[in-house]
Amino acid sequence: MKLGRIIVLLALFASPLLARAQQDPPRVIGPLVIIGGAEETDGGEILRRFVKLSGGDHARIAVITAALGDPGTTGEKYRKAFKAIGAREANELQTGTREEIDSEANLKIMTHATGVFFTGGDQVRLVDLLRKTNVEKLMHQRRLDGLAIGGTSAGASMMSEFMAATDKGPIMPLAKHDAFRRGLGFLPGTLIDPHFSQRARIGRLLSAVADRPQCLGIGIDADTAIVVTGNEKAEVLGSGAVMIVDASTATHNNKVGRQPGDPIALFGLTVHVLPRGSTFDLKSRRPGDGNTAKNAEPRAD
Repeated sequence: MKLGRIIVLLALFASPLLARAQQDPPRVIGPLVIIGGAEETDGGEILRRFVKLSGGDHARIAVITAALGDPGTTGEKYRKAFKAIGAREANELQTGTREEIDSEANLKIMTHATGVFFTGGDQVRLVDLLRKTNVEKLMHQRRLDGLAIGGTSAGASMMSEFMAATDKGPIMPLAKHDAFRRGLGFLPGTLIDPHFSQRARIGRLLSAVADRPQCLGIGIDADTAIVVTGNEKAEVLGSGAVMIVDASTATHNNKVGRQPGDPIALFGLTVHVLPRGSTFDLKSRRPGDGNTAKNAEPRAD
């Protein structure tokens, strides 16, 4: 009799929990479309993919021009581009000051958006304006429920854990050339550098990963993007390539004890060059050729 009573009580307590689990599907983190700048805005492949990931003809896209001191017609250009591709709505946030960013109108746009797009400009300005605002907090919260986030140039840089704080950098890796600072961290464990080949930024990226070998260095060419799903899988789109630098495999790094500006020695880095169609697993750090079924062999530990 007692055993029967216990079973009944357990069933009564478990039923609401099971019902809630069935009603609330597991959260799916929203995708990222990270663009190296100068993408085609007239119906190009990259922006079309962003609109699709934001909901296609149901997409409601918020355009953020905070990286620009004077946005001029940039926001309008992207609004028109997204509408022409087929988005239901495209609205530009007013981002002149931190107070303006957290306006009721902006928060309303962000609450209903299915995608958020950051234009180019100055990533330091963008991060300084947005960090710890209610709009930034809302973006991170809503991304846990599928909000898509895209950005080009400065809007790509700020997605990483660490971003370049200046436009220039060394041609070769140098000691204590720390031109990186914290981004908004939509893709943790990364250092993202746009316009990569066009502005010869490999020295800057190598200097950065030498200081932070736990982070993947990701250099993205102009008119090229990585589409990241679940913060784990990346696919390359566009006309250029993506270079991924993994300094965790380095067998020698003599940055310690070197004087600022001295060249540094880096042995045993792992470097991948990924053109359109290539894939990369950010968790296992394995590249793949999206045009074939066979992926590269995993690295040896």
